[in-house]
Amino acid sequence: MIMESTGILSKGFRLEEEQIINTPRHALFKKICAEAGLAAIRDAQARGLPITYAEGTNIIREYVDGRKESLGHTDPYVKAEQREYILK
Repeated sequence: MIMESTGILSKGFRLEEEQIINTPRHALFKKICAEAGLAAIRDAQARGLPITYAEGTNIIREYVDGRKESLGHTDPYVKAEQREYILK
């Protein structure tokens, strides 16, 4: 993952251009995203809402009572080697 900026962001925050793969910042970013995803799942379940996720190539909707519904299929997973994000 590469994060780039084109300069000043909102409220004077500046992000320098840099690669963050395999750095402590990248590990922190992954941890924050994982925790946010888990918090969203817990919140949805607490509200009685189903969660939807991929299991292999199947798209599954799981209800609070444990029922699972297959919504369809996706193409096999293809790992992306690198993604580029440009923050403006």
